[in-house]
Amino acid sequence: MKLESDFSEVEDLIKEQHEGKFCITLDWLSMYFKNFGLFDEKYSEGDEIILSDDVVLTAINRPTLHFNTHFVLFYKKEECAHVLMHSKNEVFFAKDVVKVEFTNHTLYSGVWQNVYDCLATKGLKYSGCSRIDIAIDGVGYLQKLMNVYAKQNLGRETILLKNSSEKRSLFSAKVLNPKTRLFENFNIGSTGGNKMITIYNKSLEIVKSGKDYIQEFWLKNGVINKLNDLKLQSIELNREERKGDQQYYIKGQENIYRFEIRLKSESIKEIKNFTVALLKTPEGLISIVRTHCKKYFEACFNDNENITRCTNIDLLPYDKFGGKLISKVKRVEKDGLYKAKLTIHGLVQDLHKGYVEEFKVNETIAIIQDRVAKYKLEEYLEKKLPEWQKKYKKFVDKERLDTLNFIMNEIGNANENISDLAERNGNSFATAAFGD
Repeated sequence: MKLESDFSEVEDLIKEQHEGKFCITLDWLSMYFKNFGLFDEKYSEGDEIILSDDVVLTAINRPTLHFNTHFVLFYKKEECAHVLMHSKNEVFFAKDVVKVEFTNHTLYSGVWQNVYDCLATKGLKYSGCSRIDIAIDGVGYLQKLMNVYAKQNLGRETILLKNSSEKRSLFSAKVLNPKTRLFENFNIGSTGGNKMITIYNKSLEIVKSGKDYIQEFWLKNGVINKLNDLKLQSIELNREERKGDQQYYIKGQENIYRFEIRLKSESIKEIKNFTVALLKTPEGLISIVRTHCKKYFEACFNDNENITRCTNIDLLPYDKFGGKLISKVKRVEKDGLYKAKLTIHGLVQDLHKGYVEEFKVNETIAIIQDRVAKYKLEEYLEKKLPEWQKKYKKFVDKERLDTLNFIMNEIGNANENISDLAERNGNSFATAAFGD
């Protein structure tokens, strides 16, 4: 157990939290709707659908992993969403399912709400969210606090993360800045799960991405006092990196750190009585954060031998936004990752042994691709596929060999491209890697 005097650094960081300025926002939003007569069964590239004076949809020839038809939605002539429909396989999505992926800038401006209202009154019925990311900016104290936690000596800890021993909330510190000896990035959870938290330098990211609208959002909410010239900062950043000097922060300004929680549909469904209204206010957003950080991202002082009696530490500025803890729907824990690997292996084996009827081959390929995309098993498949092909080749007749090679090539190369997902949502590759 630590002495009271050892807590001073942490107490200073908690004080920094109490005095800080923060903002909260959606950073990723994709939804499912049911089609009640708005869309026809077939479209060609260039076809337009005019929903209102402000909202126009234009068809493009870019099918995705699960949908054949792809529209770009324009609001007041600006690209604001991608609308996907016409399921490739009803094993995954029914024919009437429509997926809407809002571009990143609409979440900061609030325009996504106008688009949602238009769609909801023009023949679509909301049925659920595919992914929600919620960001809290201004958490520089949290980056320092996580460094305190990561660098503690075993048996002499000042603070404890209550849930870091659980597989689903695994803690990892990344990118050590050699000049400050501080870690810059932290993850809780992983991209293969249904929930993940990340903490990182957002100022550095927006200089690389050029997202002026984010710093404008910061200025509006009092997180920064002036706008910076992102183009000039980007030129300077590239100049330094060309010299071989990796940059960990933006010089000459306060760097804004971000806490971001990413939730897939399974985690969103856990929120009791969830409605879209929760996404429209800071109180609603922080309520979602509170709910999903409970028993996932919590800390306490190491001031009692019994952890249940240790003094709690609020890692996030909950009191700044209000909100409340929402009840969660009890969910049976399942090892989806393990089952996904078993399913992939079993289906590849069945394809080699000729156990899959010809008319079910495309469905089998689609199931494998879905499991790979959902659980981020691209590297696993790349490693195991040659091994399985070598193991089961003795079951393949010569007349089936060419067909099977074609099928294996489809399985190995036809997964949804993360870059395409990032582009549709107007977000970074690293953010899109969590999946949707």
